[in-house]
Amino acid sequence: MGIHEAIFTRLQAVSGVTDLVSTRVYRDRAPEPPTAPFIVFEIDDDEENAHAMGVDASVRRAYARFYCLATTGDAASALAVALIAALRRYSGTSSSVVVDDCYLRGDRQADEEDVKLRGRLVEFELCYQA
Repeated sequence: MGIHEAIFTRLQAVSGVTDLVSTRVYRDRAPEPPTAPFIVFEIDDDEENAHAMGVDASVRRAYARFYCLATTGDAASALAVALIAALRRYSGTSSSVVVDDCYLRGDRQADEEDVKLRGRLVEFELCYQA
């Protein structure tokens, strides 16, 4: 299991998120046509941290973007708030991945004009052990 599955499992375990989107959390892209509200997340720049004092560490760092999309701006904002509450400073084991910490890096408007949805883009830095 990898960090994608760990984040998906974490979001599915938090009622604040599932109350809003049920199981509509997608990796990389939503199905066509999408049913709002939903979350799409991408993880990139997954890298091993540099060695620590001459010892190779198993800690990894990745950057994640979460698109919280809904039919109204208020609904997208509520979804972003729930997502942030679920992941901010989260640590624990999820899908056999040890997540050391999740750092909020940003939250801004990100509307999707093609499908007339309102959105928020929430970014996190994820530190975990592979």
